[in-house]
Amino acid sequence: MNLRNTLIRLVTGTHAHLYRLTDGRVGSTMNGALVLLLTTRGRRTGKPRTSPLLRVEHGGRLHVIASAGGADTHPSWFTNLTAEPRVGVQDGASRFTARAVELDGAERDAVYATAVDLSEGFGEYQRRTERTIPVVRLEPIFGERR
Repeated sequence: MNLRNTLIRLVTGTHAHLYRLTDGRVGSTMNGALVLLLTTRGRRTGKPRTSPLLRVEHGGRLHVIASAGGADTHPSWFTNLTAEPRVGVQDGASRFTARAVELDGAERDAVYATAVDLSEGFGEYQRRTERTIPVVRLEPIFGERR
């Protein structure tokens, strides 16, 4: 693992730890946008992996964007949830289990436009890559709490 990846893991882990410890009072915003924690299960290791992600609300539902900063490959958390769509979500003090659903077509485009309005970085990320950046809706599974 290179130094950049090591630093990213350190910062992400610290962010997630502080967010959990304070029920989102610390770490709940990034560049002025709200953040949630998404926990996926590693597709090879089976271990839980938590990522702080910008929270995109559209149509009263929660979404996350698999931008990876405009990289040409999907972020690990996205490839993990394609293998196991049952995920953990912490949105502030609220913790729940959800089913991750990748959107497509007009629905995907509408949510992505909301994300760009929320953080102009998402527009830049799409310009950096030829892949279509995935949009994921987080559908709570009622009766299950994390």
